[in-house]
Amino acid sequence: MDPIEPFITAFESIRSSKARSFLTTLGILIAVAAVIANVSIGTGFQVYWEEAVTGMGSNLIMIIPQEAGALNDRELDAVRATPGVVEASPLQNDNARVRFMSETKRLMVSGVTKEYQQVGNLELEEGDFLSDQDTFAAVLGYDVAHDKFSRNISVRSPIEITVKRSNGEECTETFIVKGIIKHSRALPLGMQYSFHPDELIFIPESTLSEMLDEKGYAIFASAESMDKVEGVTEEIEDRLDRLLGVMKISRMEPPYTIMKQKEILEMIQKSTGFLSSMLLAIALVSLVVGSIGIMNIMLVTVTERTREIGLMKAVGATKFDVLITFLVESGMLGLVGGAFGVALGVGFCKIIPIINLPLPPPVTPIEWVFIGLGVALAVGIVSGIYPAYKAARMRPLEALRYE
Repeated sequence: MDPIEPFITAFESIRSSKARSFLTTLGILIAVAAVIANVSIGTGFQVYWEEAVTGMGSNLIMIIPQEAGALNDRELDAVRATPGVVEASPLQNDNARVRFMSETKRLMVSGVTKEYQQVGNLELEEGDFLSDQDTFAAVLGYDVAHDKFSRNISVRSPIEITVKRSNGEECTETFIVKGIIKHSRALPLGMQYSFHPDELIFIPESTLSEMLDEKGYAIFASAESMDKVEGVTEEIEDRLDRLLGVMKISRMEPPYTIMKQKEILEMIQKSTGFLSSMLLAIALVSLVVGSIGIMNIMLVTVTERTREIGLMKAVGATKFDVLITFLVESGMLGLVGGAFGVALGVGFCKIIPIINLPLPPPVTPIEWVFIGLGVALAVGIVSGIYPAYKAARMRPLEALRYE
């Protein structure tokens, strides 16, 4: 048999019944489209989070208190004095009412020191960052200055910040805007310290602490290099344990948690990996349904073409020739469904940024396009094995007499 003939026969068979072929491949199409879309969205999330975490600042080390007031100036000085630490800044957050002109919004206010500009990898669009001499100065995140209020807030504009103390009293102070931060993709993580700098208002930590009438904050520090992060972290932990009286021999739990960029990235990868695995498992169900559809239609095709099979064998076709003819057709059905599925999945991902869905831009790894096509082809071939084997075992005379 001519090697090209099975492909011609398969193409003609699929073309002669377009509607049936389309419905047959629908399961494969949906499954492959779901896989491509899922992988693209998952990869987009991973890229977004990785860029966000790395944008927080190089070699970041976060010391998060587990008890109120666990970390104060004494602990901050110890961190700053640790060999290998470039800068360290306190970070205290509070949800406050912010008034600009006649509008009032609920926004997050962060108390920091001048070192936070380097630690948090912040670049200014205009103005200057906080200094040690500032008391009632504020630096606004990009979104606060440009999107939160009906009018843009500029440098030297006054804003009014109101915070609520633990006893229920309110404290209101007027701040002068000293600087505005450039748009940033950085995303500090760590429980209540998980806020985007674009949506923050930075004021001196001492001022916020006085307004709230409470002490204690998180400490954000940056190491000299990525290679030194582990050693610096261990040294910080030892120094804080000595200051706070934490005895490792007695297995005391320290009143703080230390997180590093590497750990955050690993957590993100595990989370996105688990989500992707769940969605891929759901997509595999569609693949199984699609394979059953192909097997079913190929069995029908074998029955419909029984006389043709008898004629093929009568003119010299071998069992292998018949087997290959039907396997090529089932494989082609799977490949066609896979090709349309890839196109649908990629097309859906292209539409997401256009229709402004609340998702990061999807990223489609090129290898998954080939994986999708390969899986569709494999499913088609495997689904056609039994119908092809059944056709190959037919006896020529019985097949020719079939009505």
